[in-house]
Amino acid sequence: SLSSAWTIIEKLHDEAPSISHELSFIADQGLRDMIGLDIAAITSALQSGEWKGATILAGSCCEALLLYALQTVEGKKPGTIAAATAVLWPGKSPNPSDLTDRSWDLSSYAAVANHLALISANTKSELDPARDYRNLIHPAKVIRERASFNRGTAFVGVGAVEHIIADIKQNL
Repeated sequence: SLSSAWTIIEKLHDEAPSISHELSFIADQGLRDMIGLDIAAITSALQSGEWKGATILAGSCCEALLLYALQTVEGKKPGTIAAATAVLWPGKSPNPSDLTDRSWDLSSYAAVANHLALISANTKSELDPARDYRNLIHPAKVIRERASFNRGTAFVGVGAVEHIIADIKQNL
């Protein structure tokens, strides 16, 4: 019947997650789907030459992947993040008891993930330009720096995503 068909259709997703990445290492289904959808959107943006979208989404994926990795480590061994932040920032550190607090940013996540050997030093260094390019979402920054999104900014971000996935799959 038409009614049962609509019931089935309503449950379908509007977007399909990435099938190019095996993300089963992410235990949280909702987060895995979110990251998978973002990776699929990045792939589509790259194919369409939508450099801004690919660059911004890649930075977002980097942050989500690192947040997941740090939350996982903290869940397995409480106090790990507090110990790492105390070493990295002997003065004022990001809030170690809440990894979603505004005191955390991509740079902080990367520093702690590298300190805990979740990502390599090379991956951490790739995150600096990826973070800078992602911050071009702010129009004032674009004007100040006379910067723009391009194929290079997109691929720097995508490269960082790829390396984070490989590192945390191996090290988590």
